[in-house]
Parts: sequence; structure tokens; C-alpha cells
Amino acid sequence: MNISAVLNLKEKIDPNKLAHINLLYSASYFRNLIALKLKPYGLTVEQFNVLRIIAGANSNYLTSKQIAARMIDKCSNVSRIIDKLESKKLLSRIKSPIDKRVSYLFITAEGKTKIELVSAHIQPFLDNLLNLSDEESVLLNKLLDKARILNVK
Repeated sequence: MNISAVLNLKEKIDPNKLAHINLLYSASYFRNLIALKLKPYGLTVEQFNVLRIIAGANSNYLTSKQIAARMIDKCSNVSRIIDKLESKKLLSRIKSPIDKRVSYLFITAEGKTKIELVSAHIQPFLDNLLNLSDEESVLLNKLLDKARILNVK
């Protein structure tokens, strides 16, 4: 169903404006689907993102600043997310001996087990989420990249 029908838009809307509406609606739609899949595991989309970032890091640890730079949602409160994951014993932190304002964040054994379990269950869902061919995915990525690049100032 196209976005005009989904939102019950009666009048014809400029294609650029409609694309903007469609992009925002679709991002929210897919985020909500992912959130529903993560809920049984007691994780939010942002917590899952942080765990995957740390689990996929080439080093043994990351700082909160490094995590924030890699977050999908740049508005996320990384400190709050880290606190929550630490309280769930999925992450641990060690204060830098050089700069007490910096903490080194490590994924715990429990965190590794959790991210492996959740990823094993959610990855097939994510792989098929968009229902696009490889060619369509390449085109979508190019168009999204183009839209972002044009808006960088």
C-alpha cells in the first residue's frame, strides 16, 4: 500500500514532500517492528545497537564517545543506555586511570551470550525486513546516501 493510502491523504502532494513523509513514516514503522522483536529479550532498539557496536568493536573496549559516534539514533542518551546495560550486567566499565571523565566499556560474558542469542533470532527477520532484491537495496542505499550528502553543511 502506498504512503498516500496508508495516511489517507486526499490531495495530491509534491513528490519531494511525499518522499519526506514516506521516509519518516517508514523509519518509524520499521523501528517499531524491530522494537517488537526485541521486547521479549528485554532490550530496546538503542540497547541492542550499543551491544552490537561493542560486540563488533575491533578493540576490547570502547568509550561512550566512540559508541555515540557509531549510534544509528544520534539523539540517544548514550550514558543512560550504558547505565541500563550495566545494571543488566551486559556491560562493565572501568574508569581511565589517566582521565577520570573517561570510562572504558566492555561487553561481559553475559552480554556476549545475550547478543549472540538475540542476533541469532532477529537477524533472519532483519535480513528480510525490506523485502528488496540486492539491486533494489543498492539503489535504495544510493538514494538515501545522496539525500544525506546533500543535506550536510
